[in-house]
Amino acid sequence: MISLVFNGCAGWLHPVASTRALGRGVIICESFGYEGLCTQRAMVVFAEMLVEAGLPTLRFHYRGTGDSAEDEAPGQIDRWIDSIGDAVRELRRVTGVEQVTICGLRLGATLAFEAARRHGGVEALALLAPVLSGRNYVRELMLGGSMIGDRKEAAKSEDWIEILGYRLHQEDLARLRQIDLRKTLNGEVAPRILLMSQEEVLPTLDPAVEVRPFQRYDGLQNHTEYVEVPVKAFGDTVAWLADGAPSAGAPSLLKLVEEAVLQVEPGITERPVRFGVGDGCFGVLCGHDEIRHETAVLILNTGVNHHTGNGRASVRLARRLARRGVTSMRVDLGRIGDSLPADAHERVHFYDLGRIADVQAALDVLQRTGHTKVLVTGICAGAYVGLHAAAADRRIAGAVLANLPHFYVGHEDPSVPVWRKPLVLASMLLGRIRSWRRTLPFKVGVLPGAGLITRRRLQAVLRRLRYARLAMRQAAFDLLRAVMPQDAAVGRIDRLVRDMRTRGVELLFAYSRGDLSLLEMRLNFGDRGARLHRNGWAKVEVMEAADHAFTMSDIQNEYAMLIEAQLGLKTGPHPFEVAHAPRPAGQGATRFAQGNTAC
Repeated sequence: MISLVFNGCAGWLHPVASTRALGRGVIICESFGYEGLCTQRAMVVFAEMLVEAGLPTLRFHYRGTGDSAEDEAPGQIDRWIDSIGDAVRELRRVTGVEQVTICGLRLGATLAFEAARRHGGVEALALLAPVLSGRNYVRELMLGGSMIGDRKEAAKSEDWIEILGYRLHQEDLARLRQIDLRKTLNGEVAPRILLMSQEEVLPTLDPAVEVRPFQRYDGLQNHTEYVEVPVKAFGDTVAWLADGAPSAGAPSLLKLVEEAVLQVEPGITERPVRFGVGDGCFGVLCGHDEIRHETAVLILNTGVNHHTGNGRASVRLARRLARRGVTSMRVDLGRIGDSLPADAHERVHFYDLGRIADVQAALDVLQRTGHTKVLVTGICAGAYVGLHAAAADRRIAGAVLANLPHFYVGHEDPSVPVWRKPLVLASMLLGRIRSWRRTLPFKVGVLPGAGLITRRRLQAVLRRLRYARLAMRQAAFDLLRAVMPQDAAVGRIDRLVRDMRTRGVELLFAYSRGDLSLLEMRLNFGDRGARLHRNGWAKVEVMEAADHAFTMSDIQNEYAMLIEAQLGLKTGPHPFEVAHAPRPAGQGATRFAQGNTAC
C-alpha cells in the first residue's frame, strides 16, 4: 500500500505485482460520516481482495474529509464528485491502466454514479447499497443528528447540521435532496453497471443495470469493533469487476512516496509514515515548517476506529496543534485502520497491551524527527494503551487520557491466560449452547432459558460483579490507608500512577459526566479522583454534556484546550473551522477536581 496525494486529496494505492496485473483499475469511494468511519477497515479488506484479483486499487478521502486538505464548506458535495474525477485521472497516471472502474459504498456509491455521469470515461460502476433517494437519506441524517439528546441544540447553527461530529451545510443538504437514482440510474453512464441492493425487494431500474442482493450487508451496519466483512458479496463484486479485464504489466511506481506530502495550509504539512513490525502500522506526521515546540503529541486510536478519529477529531486536533508549532503523529496501531495486513475474519481486541510495542515504534519515528519528549493522548481503549505505554517508556513525558474505561483489563489482554477471562469463557459457552440448540433435533426443553442469554446480558452481569469486587477491594485498602501515610500507594493501580508521577510524567484524566469510566475512577481514587489530586499524582477533569468518544465539535474543542494546557500553551477558544451556536449557559465549564465532590 503506497500513500499519495492529488489535488488536496490523501489516497492509498494498492498496487499489483507485474505477473498478475490487469489493465483495469478500481477507485473505491467511501461512505459519509460515522458510517464511513465504521466501514473504513472493511474497505481496506475489499481493496486487498481486488489486488488479489489483479486489479490495482485506489482508496482516498474526499477533499474536506479524513486526511485530505481543507475543511467543511458549502458546496462540498460537488467537490466530492470532482474529487472522484481527480482520483480517476490519478489512477491512470500512476498505473497506466487502460480501463478504470469505480466502486462505492452507500453515499460513496451515489457520488460514484454522479462522477461517472459528470466526467465520463468509466468502464464499469459497482454500486454497493447506494443511496437511491437523496431526500430519504437527508431525512435519515437529520434523524441521526437528533439522536444525541440534550446536545442537539449545541450542535446546530443556522446554516449547518452536525451528525455525530460530521457536518453538512444546508446548501449540500439541498443538493442531496435533488439526487434520485431511481429516476437517473441507466446504462448510458457506463457500459456495465452493477447494483448490490440491501433491500429485501430489489428495486426496479433500467434493464441495463444488473441488480443483485447484497448478502450480509447488515454486518456493515455496526460500530467498528463489531463490523463483519461481507466476504461473499465482496468476492462476487471483485469477480464482476475483473470480468473481461485486459492483461497488462504493472507500471513503475517510483517517487510516489516523495509526492505524498500534503500541504494542508501555508506552513503546515503532513507526511504519511509506516512503522512497527514489518512496517505494518500507519501514521500521519503533522507539523509546522518553521515553528517548533519541544514536545510532540502522539494521538492514539479511539477504540479500533480509524486514525482520523470520530468526527474527524484527530485530524482537527493535529492541525490545530501545528498552528501552535506542535508536531503530532496520529496513528493506526496494529490491525486497526490503514495498518496491514487486513484480515476479513480477524476480530481485533480493544485492550491489547501488545500494542505498547507499536506505540514505542511510533515514539521512534518522533525521536528521529528530533523530539525526545512526547505527550500521548487517547480516548477509551486508546487511553488504556496510552496509560500503560507511559508507564513503560520514559520518552513519554505526559498523557491526556479521556474516558479511561479500566486501569487493568483481563478479558481482552492476550497476556492474561484464557482461564482468567470470564467474559471470553462465558462467550465461548454461549456460542456452544447456541450451536447445540441449532443442531439437536429436539430444541424444546434443551437448556430452557438459554435463548434469553445474550452477550450483552453477560457483559452487564460480569461488569456489575467486577465493580462489586473492585469496591470491596478498595474498602479494604481504605482500612490500610487509615494507618499508613496519606500518600501511600496501596495496590498496583496506586503504584502505577504514583510511580509515573515520581518519574515526572504529567497525567491528566478527562471524563464525560455520567460515563461508566468515571465510576472506575471513583472506585479507585474517590469522587472525581480526589485522592489523585490530594497526593499530587494526577489531575482530573469532568466535562459536562460530553459523549463517550467526545464526538461533537464543541467537546473536541474543550479536549484540545486541555491538551494545550498540558503542553504549557496559552489556551484560548480556538474554535473549529465551522461556527456553531453558543452552548447553553452553564454547560461546558470544566474544572480540576478538588476534595470530595459529587459525581
